[in-house]
Amino acid sequence: MSEIDKRQIILDSAFRVFMKKGFHNAKMTDVAESAGIGKGTIYEYFDSKKILFEESFINNLEIGYNDIRSIFDSDSCFEEKLSEYLKFKYHYLSLQTSLAENFLAHGELVSKRIKDSFMMYMAKYYDHLNHLVNQGISEKILREDVDAEIMVSCIMGISNNYLGIKVLFKKENEIDYEKIINSLLCGFGK
Repeated sequence: MSEIDKRQIILDSAFRVFMKKGFHNAKMTDVAESAGIGKGTIYEYFDSKKILFEESFINNLEIGYNDIRSIFDSDSCFEEKLSEYLKFKYHYLSLQTSLAENFLAHGELVSKRIKDSFMMYMAKYYDHLNHLVNQGISEKILREDVDAEIMVSCIMGISNNYLGIKVLFKKENEIDYEKIINSLLCGFGK
């Protein structure tokens, strides 16, 4: 196994352990056991549990971004991409609820590096959504004079806040993606 593969296995295992147990209850032995390696091997790659937490969080942001990027890079039409994006965001938020709760309870875990990484990926999501809105305009689904910044903000609000509330209250069966898209289009469409 290469060094890169071993590091990735540790990061993936750490993320799962931190999500399940939280930062303070997770032990390096839990991560080692999950990764199928010795505890000492973790310290060959990461100096502390906090650094491992930070790296695993940032790695997860990158993985999520790559998954979302594949949606935007597809040849699908505006509405299909928007629907897939919203479904992905719901699923992603569902997996992250315990981590978000830990962040809210333990703000000291959110380092400047995590904040900077989070903001970088949010900017990338914004750019992809801006391109998506332009695709909607070119497909004549959206009006030519639509304010792309407002439309992107609406999509981001729905994907983070509306779907986030559905996740928190475990109301997946109440999500009607077609209704969400129709609501956006009635406000912005022709």
